[in-house]
Amino acid sequence: ISIISGGFAAILVGLGIDFAIHTYNRYVEERKVTGSLSDAVENAIVKSGDGIFFGALTTAVAFFAVTITEFSGLSELGFLAGSGVLLAMAAMLLVLPAMLVAREKMLHKPLEQGAIFGFGLQHISRFTQRAAPWISIVVFGTGAAAAVFVLSTVTVDQFDSEFRNLKPVHDPVMDMQDRIMD
Repeated sequence: ISIISGGFAAILVGLGIDFAIHTYNRYVEERKVTGSLSDAVENAIVKSGDGIFFGALTTAVAFFAVTITEFSGLSELGFLAGSGVLLAMAAMLLVLPAMLVAREKMLHKPLEQGAIFGFGLQHISRFTQRAAPWISIVVFGTGAAAAVFVLSTVTVDQFDSEFRNLKPVHDPVMDMQDRIMD
């Protein structure tokens, strides 16, 4: 385990949180429809579980595929990432429902849509609906301007694929290394 694989934990959290979002949203919808805590939890797991399972499986397989490389660091990272995705999926299918049930039983109050966070998203939604044409014009205009700028300033011969040229300019350590290598 290195600083790279430790930092990769943040990426795993980002990948794993999707599973929680889908399970939670399904739970809230099912709670509204069924009115029953146990039915809502069961339906949330059953109805969103297949998608979560196969999404995690395909992501994990992609990471596990990296384990066949000869570079041991990348191979270990692939194993850690694949295992982490599967563990995140297991947590979202096992731990999250248990936490939802425990929360509701302790507080005697069901969760409602937007009960955890609101962030004022309804205001943003109303604004985007009113200003949709202008937002589209700004987004496409900005994208077009960025494309024109990039295409007019970057040429193929400017790309440098030499790894040694990535070093900082006038770095004393790198200069010493170059002298030693020479």
